[in-house]
Amino acid sequence: MFKMEKLKVKLIIALILLAIIIAISLLYNPLGHNKDVQPSNKQQERDFYIDNCNCLKHNIKACSLQGYEYYDGACRLGGNITNPVLKCSKYDCDGQIINVGEQFWNDSITK
Repeated sequence: MFKMEKLKVKLIIALILLAIIIAISLLYNPLGHNKDVQPSNKQQERDFYIDNCNCLKHNIKACSLQGYEYYDGACRLGGNITNPVLKCSKYDCDGQIINVGEQFWNDSITK
């Protein structure tokens, strides 16, 4: 009987230590939070306008596929070519009109 109680005490101590380790790890790195992946200021600005403002005018040609660059009227990646999409060039944010240029949507533009 004494052996059984000793085993129970060890099991309880092990469970408490495990709970403490899990709590500490969640405190310093919450689930789903990756400190290395943070959007750039430009991406945060794009997301803000998309989420909080109304688009008034679409007349900026840009590439919607990642890695493609817009030049000579098309989106290109190596030998692959695709059509550009029209992105918003003028936003209404609570009565304030904001015009954005091509560089807002295209990280690198060669015409």
